[in-house]
Amino acid sequence: MCLYACSSDEASDGQTAEENIVGLWKGSDVVFTIQTDFLQNGNSFSRTCTSNYIDSDYFIEFMTDPMTFDSNGDFFVETICDDLDPYFEEFSLFGDGQWSFVDSELQFTAAQEEPQGITVAITYQEIDSDTIILGSERVQNFEDGPNSAQAVFTVEVELIRQN
Repeated sequence: MCLYACSSDEASDGQTAEENIVGLWKGSDVVFTIQTDFLQNGNSFSRTCTSNYIDSDYFIEFMTDPMTFDSNGDFFVETICDDLDPYFEEFSLFGDGQWSFVDSELQFTAAQEEPQGITVAITYQEIDSDTIILGSERVQNFEDGPNSAQAVFTVEVELIRQN
């Protein structure tokens, strides 16, 4: 997952993002949209699904010396698609591992997730003393003989400081 946004190195509170990120954070909002265009047996059609935040018991803690993170819990969302009945889902993000800042990107390197050691680079929208906002957009293409699909995933996650 590659996350997007623009940000400066210094937050509105005068602290750097590196200083502000350390601590315990709770998931407070998440919205994601999946727009998929299909070509199946010569017919094309699209489906849009949007998931809206219901609740969360998701927590992530950023620590220093060493620069590691631990996360647990889930986000709970209701997903509504063009042509399907609404349904409920739960999911978590990031797992556990190491974090770092490179330029204006926050990088997560997974310790336990498959594949182990994968690094996800995130440019952040906001990291200040109270709030972290991360966004994502990813395009994925699928092909199976004459059938294909292209899916565009967009996600925005908000975290609120707990300590």
